[in-house]
Amino acid sequence: IVGIFSALCFIALLVITAKEFNRSVIMTALKKSALYALAVLLAAGCCAAVLLPAAAQLVGQRGGDPMGLRMASISLPDVLGNLFAGQMQGMGSPIPLLYCSLPVLLLLPVYFFSAKISRKEKIAVSLILAFYLIATQFSPIYAFVHAFEAPNWYAHRYAFCCSFLLITLALRALPEKQTYPIRKYGIYSIALLLFYAILVPIQRLTLGGYPTASVEYLLLNALFLLTYFLCMYKHSAHKETKILPLAFTLLFSAELLCNGYTDITRNSFSYQSEHSIEIQDRLEAAAVTGIQSADPGLYRIRTFGEGMLNAPSYHHYAGVNSFASVDNAKLRAFLSSLGIAAPFAEIYDQGYTELTEMLFGLKYAVFLRDDDIGVSRMPHPLPMAFLSSPSILTWQDTGNPFLNQETLVNALSGGNTRFFTPVSFENVDTYCQNMETLIIDDVIYYQHIADAAINGIVRYTLKDSNGDRMYGYIPLGSPQVLDTTTATLNVIPSPFTLPYYLSMQTIAEAPVNEDGQPALEINLVGGPHFDTAVSDVYLYTYDSSAISDTYAALSAGAMQITSWKDGFLSGTVTVDAAHPVLFTTIPYDKGWTASVDDQPFQVNGILNDTFICLYLPEGTHTITLQYEDPFAAPGAMISVVCTVFFLLLVLLAYRKAHPAAAKTAAAESDKEKTDEE
Repeated sequence: IVGIFSALCFIALLVITAKEFNRSVIMTALKKSALYALAVLLAAGCCAAVLLPAAAQLVGQRGGDPMGLRMASISLPDVLGNLFAGQMQGMGSPIPLLYCSLPVLLLLPVYFFSAKISRKEKIAVSLILAFYLIATQFSPIYAFVHAFEAPNWYAHRYAFCCSFLLITLALRALPEKQTYPIRKYGIYSIALLLFYAILVPIQRLTLGGYPTASVEYLLLNALFLLTYFLCMYKHSAHKETKILPLAFTLLFSAELLCNGYTDITRNSFSYQSEHSIEIQDRLEAAAVTGIQSADPGLYRIRTFGEGMLNAPSYHHYAGVNSFASVDNAKLRAFLSSLGIAAPFAEIYDQGYTELTEMLFGLKYAVFLRDDDIGVSRMPHPLPMAFLSSPSILTWQDTGNPFLNQETLVNALSGGNTRFFTPVSFENVDTYCQNMETLIIDDVIYYQHIADAAINGIVRYTLKDSNGDRMYGYIPLGSPQVLDTTTATLNVIPSPFTLPYYLSMQTIAEAPVNEDGQPALEINLVGGPHFDTAVSDVYLYTYDSSAISDTYAALSAGAMQITSWKDGFLSGTVTVDAAHPVLFTTIPYDKGWTASVDDQPFQVNGILNDTFICLYLPEGTHTITLQYEDPFAAPGAMISVVCTVFFLLLVLLAYRKAHPAAAKTAAAESDKEKTDEE
């Protein structure tokens, strides 16, 4: 985003400085462009200590599902209203955050009416501002200024570039503030207030808008503009006193504080006192320390306010409460093969069965209870490192999430337990609404036959559950979005939305109806295309009594942790011939190293390089795992070299710009040597 903005400004600068269009001007422009590119590379090199590890993570994340470009519909009055004090709606709002203070707005007309600033510069700046203003309304330009990378929850991230440009223009106009007629400042202030007053009814009349303009905020902006005008009047009348800069600074600070206060009261940002956050963090740390001292295993712990969301970190492993990986595309692809919701570089707490909860779920949850911290314990969670059968090394994806879960657990334990049983369609009652059933080559298709205003529904109800749970799943071959909160499979017929929703394939547990039987719904959402049908619906029942023996066998081989922190863990394990593989649910990344009994040991990636595993000899061993970012050291080295080179360039430029000073310094140095001799 910064690169695009700076490139636009650089092009504008080339146009402004070019007096005519000929071969010499073109060659000069090419030379300046080459120097500009070198300057960008040098700046990136100076920041390589941060950029290189971050770039590795970002490149890794690109292997995931595309979110798709979604642009919220916003009106120009909402965009322009955000320039005034008290109008910001927070980063969760689709309105770009353009606010940069009222003095900036007062100085903008001074810039555009200044005779000392060229017309070409004003036109170029106006075109850049217009370009970004159009980006708020036109999705192709919106995508371009975001570097074609879709923002997830914080829209219009380029807005800070616009604020930077507005502040720069105000600074360009600052030298003329004293010679400018004071009456024009008064006219500008009145014009700004009239413009804001017009926004009040317009925002109220705009359908689907985000109105924040009101009479109260009109009076607030009027008060600040009046006081700013008084300061400028004193300044223009040459009645400056020592207190005037202080008064202006206090006024400016008051505006910023008032703007922040109104944002908080509008619930733009969640707010907690610093004291309460410190107490909460201290209680959470004490709770986690207590868990670690009482339980020597390595388990995932959810702290207050945290979920199972993926928390990738390129400096360390943050797996105390979540998965973490530089390249989490492989991790999410594997979890998706088990029916777990893992779209858009995140791993949700949805789509889990008792088997996947046992493998990847939390054991402890730390929660806030009154003024204290409570800890709850989950059933059947395996530690993040335990011994497993060598069969796990040859596990293969079957394409069926239920069979994948079953074969994965059996490969880990070396057993052959049956956890899931497929449900025959003769054992379910099928109800269709606005749907028709087609049977082609022994495959059942459910086709939507209603118009766009009506959804189609297929409901499966298990005839005799015997207390077993029932789960449903639609494979990737059918267009769908799976809503696990209501246990309905929502089939999206529109090809436009298909790429976005395909990654949401998730196992859903059927809720129990009023008759005590599991019932699962497929909801085919109405859309422009009705020839899309859904097939291959997987229905399985689960026997919860089968997990106890498997859990006991796997938990017996848990690694006993003696020390662990971010990026480091150490513990002991006793290996037998039947379970020689130390399997961990720590995501595999380049940068992990291991030692066994203080000797270097090979770290392997398992399940398509998804998790870390070690193939150990029999006996009791002390295991150490440590993560160091492989890009941190090269990045730091590049930063040092580029910074030294940059300082040399600065020194050479200074000596070139001040040759007299350089000669004087050299003469003084020669005189000192002569005196010493």
